[in-house]
Amino acid sequence: MLKTIRLASLMAVLLPGLAFASAEKSQLIDEIIDKSGMEASLESLPAQFQAQAMQQKPYTKEPEAVEELMQILSNSADMQTMQATMAQTFNNKMSLAELKEVKTWLDSDLGSQIAKAEAEASNPANMQDIQMFAASFQTQPPSQEKIAAVQNFVEKSKLVESAMNMVEQIIGSTVNSLEQFNEQPDPNKAEQVVTQAKAMMEPMLWQQMILMSHYTYQNFSVEEINQYTQYLTTNTGKKYLETGIEGITAVITQIMETASPQIKQAAEAHKKG
Repeated sequence: MLKTIRLASLMAVLLPGLAFASAEKSQLIDEIIDKSGMEASLESLPAQFQAQAMQQKPYTKEPEAVEELMQILSNSADMQTMQATMAQTFNNKMSLAELKEVKTWLDSDLGSQIAKAEAEASNPANMQDIQMFAASFQTQPPSQEKIAAVQNFVEKSKLVESAMNMVEQIIGSTVNSLEQFNEQPDPNKAEQVVTQAKAMMEPMLWQQMILMSHYTYQNFSVEEINQYTQYLTTNTGKKYLETGIEGITAVITQIMETASPQIKQAAEAHKKG
């Protein structure tokens, strides 16, 4: 009985502390998702699904199915749910101590400036500015030192790999969904399209990521870009990158799981009609 009382007393002392730690971790994750620009990445996913669906339209036997699919995917990409999925991934993969280190970086002068620049670069409203920058890139190239720093950043941060992973998932999910509208769906179609796209898109993505990085970090010095690269190669920096990529993957999976029953229903109705 005495042991039970002592155990109960110990739990009474520990539980509030554990609850506080959980609340602190949750708040940290929300702040990181907000400050890092990940929120903008999540917001762009419905548009990327729609863009991929439109690219497949000329090749599908049922082009009208694209319109149905786009609507279903748009409705399935709920921002609140996507944020919750991303937050859960960070909660599962990163410790409180690691999250505090990430937050310290994002709160630093350089970290906050970079996060702001990345958020602005991902804003669709700046597309015209990006196109103008790309047009002048050939005639007014940056210094060789900055070119080397940006290439090193793109390589070390695995931007191409993470972008390719996201593109593969979106293409595969979209093609699989559209195949359901065909009278004789090809179960291997998605894999074939992804394989073909990967061979073609990897060099294109490398060029795109180089150009976007020059645009995003155009106002940062070589030393600042190298400092950012160095942070991303630390244990915490690498885990932060990996967790972000895994979070996006989980979000795409969640969107497709939500959309799947509606896609199946729409496909069956389409075939009957």
